[in-house]
Amino acid sequence: MATLQDPANQAKANFLIIESRVGLTFALIARDTNDIEKRKRATHDARKAYDTACRLRNKAHMNEKEIDRLNRNLLRLKEELQLLGETV
Repeated sequence: MATLQDPANQAKANFLIIESRVGLTFALIARDTNDIEKRKRATHDARKAYDTACRLRNKAHMNEKEIDRLNRNLLRLKEELQLLGETV
């Protein structure tokens, strides 16, 4: 999956993509619940995933397809977070 064949680098690239997808999952949970505490927790977890992926994205060498996938996920996650009232 990753541009370089280094297993550690591939793990980093996979982690970033998975982290962005996990963040999206939490954002959707927050958006779809009527439970205020559950919304707060899910929003917090979505934001944490977003911040982590953004912070670590330059530490992995990814091919164009991976970069595109990560960028799309992060953009969608950012939009979801903003809808949930987060300043991103």
